Amino acid sequence: MRTSLEYQLRRTAVEFLDNRDRLTAQFYELSRYINIFATKKLVPEVNGDGIPEQVEEELERVSETPFRMFLGERAHAKAFMRAVIWRFLCIEFLENPFNLWGKGDEIGSALARVQCECLDPGSLYELYPGKLTIKLAGEFGGDDRILSIWRAYTAEILFNNPIDEVKLRTYKDKLLQLVKPFVCEKYEDEIDAESEATVNKIVGSAIVLARHLNRYEDRMEITRKGPSDTSDTSQYYDEEWMHICKLRVGDCDGVELLIRPALILRGKPDGSDVECANVARKAYVSYGDEPK
Repeated sequence: MRTSLEYQLRRTAVEFLDNRDRLTAQFYELSRYINIFATKKLVPEVNGDGIPEQVEEELERVSETPFRMFLGERAHAKAFMRAVIWRFLCIEFLENPFNLWGKGDEIGSALARVQCECLDPGSLYELYPGKLTIKLAGEFGGDDRILSIWRAYTAEILFNNPIDEVKLRTYKDKLLQLVKPFVCEKYEDEIDAESEATVNKIVGSAIVLARHLNRYEDRMEITRKGPSDTSDTSQYYDEEWMHICKLRVGDCDGVELLIRPALILRGKPDGSDVECANVARKAYVSYGDEPK
């Protein structure tokens, strides 16, 4: 009689998704919405005047190059606007889709710790009291194969649960405030109804992508940095998962601007203990003085 945890998970969970082309298409659709918004809604001249301090602080975090340097030329302003939107979506829920559920980030934080936190060998975590006990051990919290199955299983449980309406409205309002300098002649102006509807569509598309992201047995990740990078504003250029689509405007030595993150599949081929990364969509970056 099979009693392994893996067998319990496979019996209990809904069948895991395996059509990765569908997820790639969802990623592409979100990217297209963001590109169209940046192209059609960018005002003729972006000067960045009158921006509230908290919004300005968020814009400064997008790149080590002062954000106003991107605003002087339309193509760079458009790329920066795309970077602002992608960074916001990644931080809020694309990098940890479990953040979508609950009124705050408590569920996402707890589930992220189960997947990533270093635990002492032999630690026991009762994730579903009375139903399932998972033994987690090892450098990153245990057998990564079991944790991958557990992650996909948990995503299946949460998939059809509604997202809190207040949280959803907060996502949309925060993004509207961030893009306001790019779509309004003056920050105090009202965002037009069409722009607001497009922002709602962007958030909705990102949520569809995020809800599916963890449902695959192999890890599908939206990535903004390499394994050795500690900052999301500057990093080494890596042609394996990056594509240069804009030259730099400042004197940043590393990647000056991550315009769009990468979509990467991580998994172990059958019979192998070595994890491989398959880049489904490369990140778009601003880097260098001339194309490589």
